[in-house]
Amino acid sequence: MAISKVAISYAWENKSHQDWVIKLAKLLLNNGIDVVIDIWDLKEGQDENQFMEYITTDDSIKKVLIVLTKEYQRKANIRKDGVGVETLIISNYVYNNSDQTKFIPIIKERDENNQPYLPNYLKGRIYIDLSNPDVYESGFVKLLDCILGVSRKPKPPINDSNQTYANTLINDNPIASLEIKTQQLKEILKKDKEKHPNLEAFVEVSETFTTLSKDPDVIATTKQFESMFKTFSKLFKRKS
Repeated sequence: MAISKVAISYAWENKSHQDWVIKLAKLLLNNGIDVVIDIWDLKEGQDENQFMEYITTDDSIKKVLIVLTKEYQRKANIRKDGVGVETLIISNYVYNNSDQTKFIPIIKERDENNQPYLPNYLKGRIYIDLSNPDVYESGFVKLLDCILGVSRKPKPPINDSNQTYANTLINDNPIASLEIKTQQLKEILKKDKEKHPNLEAFVEVSETFTTLSKDPDVIATTKQFESMFKTFSKLFKRKS
């Protein structure tokens, strides 16, 4: 399996900040992720702006992790220094691709109101929080999942059976399920009125039960409707 490659974008600040970024890069390497970062990959004599364009546009780099701090936000918003040049490239891509998943905001710092330092072009984007030790571990796991395309909460499959939904309601709330079943009967009546001449009367009765069932004390009504619906279902299957 091909090794995933990511790039890290950040503002040059103090040594403590650079150490934090290097630690993140090493953690990614230790977990099988190739990392492109200027500290290791930008050599003397090379064009800094060309390097920034490379990490943001090269297809081999699947994710660009943007480490966000107060200083990064400031430089990005006023388009200053290397961060400003990089922002021009990234923001154009982000604005033109609203569903993009390549550029991932990484929160390192929050303001006095506990809000992340998001530059204007990343407002509203889903981010990964690494802003304090309490969330760092879980945030890093989310980051790995994001890079590798792993979903720990996959979307359940679609079940197109209305009857399955009705049965779920029966188990959770029998009274609430009556209206669903009444609607089902109406739809069948519209489609097959000739085959089931007595169905219209059945619908009228079911609507009466639905009305009565709004009183939570009418337990017998619910049970009687369930019995009638089962009888109808068997009849329908035999004649279909």
